[in-house]
Amino acid sequence: MTLYIQPQEKKLIEACKKLHISYKIKPLKEADVQNEAGTFVAEVKSSANDFWASMVDKRLYGQLKEMYEKFKDNRYVFVKYKSLGVLAKEYKKNVNWVYSLFGEAENWGVHFREFHSHEDLARKLYSLDAKLGTEKKIRERVVTAKYNTTIAQRMIATLPGIGEKLSKDILKKVKNFVAFYEDVMTDQAKLDAIKGLSKKGSILKNVKIALSEMHK
Repeated sequence: MTLYIQPQEKKLIEACKKLHISYKIKPLKEADVQNEAGTFVAEVKSSANDFWASMVDKRLYGQLKEMYEKFKDNRYVFVKYKSLGVLAKEYKKNVNWVYSLFGEAENWGVHFREFHSHEDLARKLYSLDAKLGTEKKIRERVVTAKYNTTIAQRMIATLPGIGEKLSKDILKKVKNFVAFYEDVMTDQAKLDAIKGLSKKGSILKNVKIALSEMHK
C-alpha cells in the first residue's frame, strides 16, 4: 500500500518518511493525496492561512467539486486542528462564511477532518489506505445523495425569506448550494422560474445581500 503525495506537501512527506509509511511523490490533479488503489482522495490545508486563502480565491470550492466528480466516494479535506476557530476570531464579520465550508464540504460528499500534526495526518491517511483500499463491498453500500441534499436544503432554508418548502423547490432546479449561490450572484434565471421567487422581488434581493455579507 502506497500513498501518492503532491511534491509541495513537504511536511507530510517528511512525516511519512519518519514513520516508515510507504509513499511516492507524484503530481496530482484533483487533490494533495491519493492512494495507490485509487479508492480515496484527500486535500490538505496545512494551516488556517492556507485554508482561508483557498476560500478567498474560490480554489477550495473547485476542489470539492472536482473530487466529487472524479471519485465515487471516500473524499476528504484535512485541515489543521482549530483552523475554523482561529479564522472565526480573526475574521469576525465572516464567521458564518468560515463555518459554511464545513457544511459545503459535506454537501459535495467530502468528509471534513482535522489533524494535529503532520505525523498525525500521515497516520490517519495510512489508516484510510489500509481500510478503504481493501473493503470495497462495505464502501459500496454507503449512500450519500439523500444526506447531501438535506444539508444543502438546510443551508438554503436559513436564508431570509426562504423556508423548508421553498428550499426544496430551489434544489429541484439548481441541484446544489454552489449552483444556487452562482445563480443568485449572476442572472438568477433558474431561480426566477420558481414559484414564489422573482428577480424583481424582495426575497432574492435579501438573499443576495445575506450571501454577500458572508463573503466579505
